Amino acid sequence: MVFGSHRKAEAVVIPFALYTALLPAIEQLEIADVLRKRSSAGPSVPLSDLADQLGLDAADYR
Repeated sequence: MVFGSHRKAEAVVIPFALYTALLPAIEQLEIADVLRKRSSAGPSVPLSDLADQLGLDAADYR
């Protein structure tokens, strides 16, 4: 069932079983979006390099 006004769909009601079946795919899409955003932020830097840049010693935080 689709709800909306002026022929514009705004919401949908689906059976709970379908929702639970779709949930893993929805979660994967959300994770993929986060990964895309993080990867577009630039190259990754090893944590040890970042700690060195900040003058931190990882041994102090164990």
